[in-house]
Amino acid sequence: MDRDKIKLLSKIAQLYYEEGKTQEEIGEMLGISRFKVLHLLQKAREEGIISIKVIDPSSTCKDLEQELEKRFNLERAIVVPSGYLPKALILQEIGKWGALLLQNIIRDGDIIGIGWGATVSECIRQLNSDYKEAIAVPLGGGTGQIDPTFQVNELSKGVANKFRAKWYSLDIPIFVENKETKNTLFNEPRIRKVVDLWDRLTVALVGIGNIPGLWEDRSPLVAFSKGAIETLKRELILYKSVGDIVQNYFDINGGILPISIRENIISISIERVKKIRKVIALSGGEDKKEAVLGALRWGGITHLVIDESVTKYLIEMNFCLEPEGFLSYEGVK
Repeated sequence: MDRDKIKLLSKIAQLYYEEGKTQEEIGEMLGISRFKVLHLLQKAREEGIISIKVIDPSSTCKDLEQELEKRFNLERAIVVPSGYLPKALILQEIGKWGALLLQNIIRDGDIIGIGWGATVSECIRQLNSDYKEAIAVPLGGGTGQIDPTFQVNELSKGVANKFRAKWYSLDIPIFVENKETKNTLFNEPRIRKVVDLWDRLTVALVGIGNIPGLWEDRSPLVAFSKGAIETLKRELILYKSVGDIVQNYFDINGGILPISIRENIISISIERVKKIRKVIALSGGEDKKEAVLGALRWGGITHLVIDESVTKYLIEMNFCLEPEGFLSYEGVK
């Protein structure tokens, strides 16, 4: 086949499968009939220009799960197929399997700490109605958030509604200007009651954040002061941070970083998280792979729901420690 014909078939395939154009629209653009477009699409498939892979979303990758559990000492790993699925669908699958995992784990009497993020929000959305004599509490301050995926009080309420359980809100900001304000808030009886529950948590549901994601308009940093954000940017670069769990930052080797404004952030400490009996972490997408690796090396995660492509990276990189870090910080503006 000549080069021009290959270019034509590739262009039609791109318009149809990647840009979502209809056969009629493509025909009008190229001055050919819809039937000619259909014929050329079939030809592109015969020539190997188009490759279609059917993925059963009800299945998981058992071999990868077992390898992940073994290498990172996890109680349970669930790996969802990714293939050529767009990230939005991958996150839906992670949310679905996270919901099934959470429902299987929760027992009467559990106190459940709820984090935030897109996968956590999707997980809660897909929970089935059930009855558990449990308590749901947010793992950080819940006011000042714009995006629903970071509104931790609403996420905690969502878990409680699905389980018909009790819940508490934490109606304070995730960031305060000084430590004295934080201490004053923590001494308020209603706030103290919720924060004290952090020491009694039996299950936690958290997302794993990456550093470029912090600079998106919907991230929790919208509640931070301008000065605090600038300080955070400098220190994340200085310490070569790759990610966070409820605003506790770590490097690629799982080391928890001495971020100076940490004392101004109202969220559960990483030391408290590590004491929780079962910590369910949800994350997915190629942009999260270094963050997930650092989180697993930290060692506090007991259950993980992740996608196939990130899992392969985790298994390949597990024995390759990076003492000097290796990330570029193009995402830090």
